[in-house]
Amino acid sequence: MRSFIRKLLLKYKVATLLIVFAFFLGWEFLSQTRFLNLYIWYFFRPPSTIVSELIYEAVSLKLMNNALFSLYRISVGFAIAALIGVPFGLVVGWSKLGNEIFGPLIDLFRPMPHIALYPLLVILLGLGDQSKIFLVTLQCFFIITIGAMYGGRSVDRLLVNQLKVMGARDKEIFFEAVIWSAMPFIFSALRISIAVSWIALVTAEMIGATEGIGWSILFYEKSSSFAAMFAYIFVISILAGLMLQILLFAERRLLRWHRALAI
Repeated sequence: MRSFIRKLLLKYKVATLLIVFAFFLGWEFLSQTRFLNLYIWYFFRPPSTIVSELIYEAVSLKLMNNALFSLYRISVGFAIAALIGVPFGLVVGWSKLGNEIFGPLIDLFRPMPHIALYPLLVILLGLGDQSKIFLVTLQCFFIITIGAMYGGRSVDRLLVNQLKVMGARDKEIFFEAVIWSAMPFIFSALRISIAVSWIALVTAEMIGATEGIGWSILFYEKSSSFAAMFAYIFVISILAGLMLQILLFAERRLLRWHRALAI
């Protein structure tokens, strides 16, 4: 059964790669032939030109420099949000008192467009890394907190009652049952936060920065170097994909029991 599932997944992965290849091949053909002589091809440069620009940026070390700045900001902001949001969400979700006190506050501030607060963050923290890291943290915090909160609520009450009958204390129940039951919810929230964190960071770097991937995209757009602009957009996809794969690897290692139950 497992071998069949693996073959099926491999088949779908090959199909996905073929779709991606066909997309870029069609883009290359249409842009090179100036299909219907549309003005849009002035902006959508051929993928071959984009790859050439990507190689040039990499060789000149501009790409590495800008990517390192962005990775530092997003890693710190994401880590702070996770370190605060996971335990806070678990406590709010598991504790009745915590849910009654903080639940309404989370629901109140969750819909707020946190990117709109960036001008205020610039006034308070300046245009340096602090304001960008804080924005990433703020953007990810509520997603991670809500994931952990619903994970804390998802614990099987029958299991909790059985543990209490066996003499387990509240602290032992929290660390042995609540946290592990909430892990699938937490990892789902972390995966969503990766995409959201890049949106927040690129927006912040476009508004006020002199380095970083977001700043590079805006710089090359203003310089009409659209091939280089698309190159950095694809770099975001690559880096976000790598972050997601690292997270999925950690999830597979920690939650083998959950995958076994799912199968």
